[in-house]
Amino acid sequence: MSRDPDALAGFTETTTDFEAQAIAALLRDAGIEAVVSGGRLAPLGMGLGLGPGRDGQRVVVEVRERDLDAARRVVERNHSDASLIDWDEVDVGDRRDALPLHRPGRLPWPAAIGFAIAAGILLFSLVAGIVMSLGPAAGP
Repeated sequence: MSRDPDALAGFTETTTDFEAQAIAALLRDAGIEAVVSGGRLAPLGMGLGLGPGRDGQRVVVEVRERDLDAARRVVERNHSDASLIDWDEVDVGDRRDALPLHRPGRLPWPAAIGFAIAAGILLFSLVAGIVMSLGPAAGP
């Protein structure tokens, strides 16, 4: 019994939607139709899920049966090309922001003031709630 060359076949499995969508995008760029199934966002075609697939399931990338060998070659070629990159030599350009590269050790003063105000409001609300729940004192 021969297999239908147009039928979808499991190409690879990943643990995240993001990884599966990246592989599918690589295959689509090479002209190979790829479908992602099993992930949280795969039916929507968004591919933004970073966590594991639904209920810990693996996320499957499927291609047409006739494209399995070509898909393997595309992924292998991409893997070998990526391993040749010397990231110490890559020029990523100049930074466009003035943000510090590390978090400061202390809370900035505007944030400290905001925190103090929020804490004061919360404390006042808590005390007011307790006083209101006690009700008015019984009179003669």
